[in-house]
Amino acid sequence: MTSNALKVIALILMLIDHVGAIFFPSLRILRVIGRLAFPIFIFLLNEGFFYTRSRRDYLLRLILFAFISEIPYDLAFYNRFPYNGKCNVFFTLALGMIVMICADRLYEIYPSAISDLLRALPFILAILCCFGIADMLHTDYGSAGVLAIGTGYMLKRLNMHRCIVFFGIVAALVLCGKPLEAAAFAALPLILLYNGKRGVNNFAIKMFFFSFYPLHLLLLFFISRYK
Repeated sequence: MTSNALKVIALILMLIDHVGAIFFPSLRILRVIGRLAFPIFIFLLNEGFFYTRSRRDYLLRLILFAFISEIPYDLAFYNRFPYNGKCNVFFTLALGMIVMICADRLYEIYPSAISDLLRALPFILAILCCFGIADMLHTDYGSAGVLAIGTGYMLKRLNMHRCIVFFGIVAALVLCGKPLEAAAFAALPLILLYNGKRGVNNFAIKMFFFSFYPLHLLLLFFISRYK
């Protein structure tokens, strides 16, 4: 399947997870099913990082939708805005993207960065700051999510098979104290079916995938409020 097909599956899994969290918090199976979504999104973010025509534009879109999504995120999960206790997952993805950009720069200047630490230091500090910011802002998945993105990048950079990349992403989340994420290992067959192709690629498709997150949260909020 193409990355677009994989994204649609991940969106459906995410929707199931959020319906469970908002309407049926005691129905644990919905949350377990939803655990498959985030590692798939990380996997696709890693793929996008290596194949996008503009990493800068990709990062800017993530940041833009992070701020756009914060209102429906707070309303859907906490029934008020602003809520300073947590930030939505787009912030985690954006921080992870910055980590990959910095790590890629370190890869490009290696091995001279070993002998000239000053060249590498800014990128190392930026990476560490991303982990700190994720926990400081209490982004969804926090520094564990950022680490999982970085793990996927590293394995992808080492030309590991896509299943190993996905396995590493899930393992990083589990080892960071999120044992329920182990359910995402069940998504490995989907990764095997992935053909490495994007599928239809135009502005409308991109906006659909980015806007689904804030729009579905807004819809769930209105349903929960006026049901």
